[in-house]
Amino acid sequence: MKIKHTILNTLCSGLLILPMAANAADGEVEGEFDIGGWYLSEDSYRFGKYTGLTDDGWEPVLNFKIWSAPDWDSDDTTSWQFQGWRVGLDSMRLKFDYANQGTRSFSADYREIPNFRFSDGVSPYNGIGSGVLSLPSDWVGPANGTTSSFATLQQNLKPVRSSWERQRLDLNFSQVINRDWDFNIDLRHEEKDGVGTFGGVIGNSGGNPRAVVLPRPIDWETDIMEATFSFANARYQFGFSLFSSWFDNGQKSVTWDNPYGQRSGWADGVGFPDGQGLYSLEPSNEAMQFRAYGGINFDNRSRLSADISVGSMEQDNTLFPYSVNPALSVDVPLPRTAMDAKIDTTFANIRYTARPTDRVSVLAAYTLDDRDNKTARDEWIYIGGDSQNQKDPEDARINLPYSYEKKKWDLNATWRAKRGVRIRGGIESSDITRTFSEVLGSDETRLFASLNLNRWEKASLSFDYSTSERDIDGYQGNRTLILSHLPGAEGPDDFENLPALRKYNQTDRERDEFRFRADFFPSTRFNLAFVSSWSDNDYNDSDGLFGLQKSEVSMFSVDAGLYPRDGLSFTAYYTMEEYDSEQSSRSWNSRTPGSEDDPERNWFANSEDDVTTWNMAFRYEQPGDSGRGGMEFGMDYTKSEVESDINVFGASRITATPLPTLVSEMTSWTIFGSYDINERSGLRLSYEKQDLSTRDFSLDNVPIDGPSNALLLGQSSANYDLSLLMLSYTHRYD
Repeated sequence: MKIKHTILNTLCSGLLILPMAANAADGEVEGEFDIGGWYLSEDSYRFGKYTGLTDDGWEPVLNFKIWSAPDWDSDDTTSWQFQGWRVGLDSMRLKFDYANQGTRSFSADYREIPNFRFSDGVSPYNGIGSGVLSLPSDWVGPANGTTSSFATLQQNLKPVRSSWERQRLDLNFSQVINRDWDFNIDLRHEEKDGVGTFGGVIGNSGGNPRAVVLPRPIDWETDIMEATFSFANARYQFGFSLFSSWFDNGQKSVTWDNPYGQRSGWADGVGFPDGQGLYSLEPSNEAMQFRAYGGINFDNRSRLSADISVGSMEQDNTLFPYSVNPALSVDVPLPRTAMDAKIDTTFANIRYTARPTDRVSVLAAYTLDDRDNKTARDEWIYIGGDSQNQKDPEDARINLPYSYEKKKWDLNATWRAKRGVRIRGGIESSDITRTFSEVLGSDETRLFASLNLNRWEKASLSFDYSTSERDIDGYQGNRTLILSHLPGAEGPDDFENLPALRKYNQTDRERDEFRFRADFFPSTRFNLAFVSSWSDNDYNDSDGLFGLQKSEVSMFSVDAGLYPRDGLSFTAYYTMEEYDSEQSSRSWNSRTPGSEDDPERNWFANSEDDVTTWNMAFRYEQPGDSGRGGMEFGMDYTKSEVESDINVFGASRITATPLPTLVSEMTSWTIFGSYDINERSGLRLSYEKQDLSTRDFSLDNVPIDGPSNALLLGQSSANYDLSLLMLSYTHRYD
């Protein structure tokens, strides 16, 4: 909250300084203030997401704009502007701009962005919002190790609200050094404070883990700086910049008491009342990148440009111990006290464009994206889920610092066949090499073509199509298992994941994409447009492979506008989107030999998301006479609905039924209007009716102790039906 206090403390003094700054210039100070109130019909925590309005009743409206600009015939070239929106709310924004035309400029932009998730959660833990969560003194650990025996749960529940506020300050300064050289610097400071959630788990096998959904503190600070020198004249353009970022997490971890009694497979002292868990939060880190870019125009038909950057990301936080449970036996210490993680990055892009004829242009480009993870590899004799004594040294796991290198070549051409006809096509080829992954190498080729028709005075059409194919060198599903153990500890046929299972981003894939757009404008008073797109991804080149098999995305949209007379408009649009996917796998158990080869254990899941949105709006504007009687009013109606179905079915040994449909429906309509009392004042009025209805089977009517092995927070899916009224008086002065 440090930014907020600083900004608000300086706001009043800034308002006093502005008139003095204006007096130093030739221009007069002008301003506009919007003062009034918001009225919310009922409490709604979720409605406050991004708006800052959560409680029923009145909240103040304060928007303002103060500016000064020189007269057109003045020798003065300086101007400034100070604006504020929603001042006093959690979603306020303040922005100041200063410019000396042709020489320098400065801007400061401060924003508050609230995110209210839910307010109806409950938890038995003390210390909500801190890094230490403790159980009440009268807690009784269940002997059977499930939530059904939390005897003192209900009497110890405390409210949990999950929300956070982001406060962001952006500063920009630009200076023209001389005719060819410019300097620019951007600074950003951002703070994020509040309460989120995470899942804490204690356990080490497929049967004994026990979970708790817990509140977690958010206390982040991020600083970003980018400084750039640039040069440009008619033939040469180049520059270089330095980018740096620093992230600091004020809360490093969360420790919580284990509410469950002792379980089979846990070492002594893990269950209540002695056991604890520790969850490491996001580590503080920093990054730096140097960039150089440039271009040369050989003539008016060809150009060569390049962009190269090198950077480094580092994280050296102190590591936590293997376990926070003091009862566990730990004989071998951590191999290092800090991770000292480091990743070097290199990015390069070279482009050559040419226009050999008046109708033909070509482009050739090469891109290199390299991520070199230099984090040291060590042997970690881990402890499974804060629940076991330390394993033997031969069971150590070795961390895998993933790296990759991606190379891409582009070649395309555009042919303007005749007036209003443009044909474009090309080829892209890329290959990726990885380390410590199931696939070490893959390549992809994409062909694309497009046709644009603008031959007609009152219509235009465009078609785009592309097809691509990704081929992998060979998938070894247990490669990471073998590489993360000591040499010889795992055999060539050992596995953790099902051998036939594939990661969708590292397997063969065929993709086809199509897009169509048609625009019609028979007159200046009417326009109509149709847009349709389709994308199909096929991942199942070989029979018997599991994972994502297929995904398809389709979209259709139509929008229209009618403008019967000046100042009057009617607009509408309708959009339909569908997301479908198919995946498969096999249920198996390491304690049941041969189950990994049993096709009667196969299961399948088909997911379908349907999104429909439609909107209708009209607006009427009537100018006043000598600043009086001007008015504007209108209406806006939007309805959006999302339905998600997940159908699960299986072979003879699998019992599965479709999951309940997930639904989210938002209906919103707004009427608004303004009236100019005179040239200096006016009234504004708006009324919004908003209805959010959601159904989520994972939240609704699920008690916090409903699952046997997980203690939840008990929040419900978001639903509200409310009204928002805004009335304000606007005054302008000069």
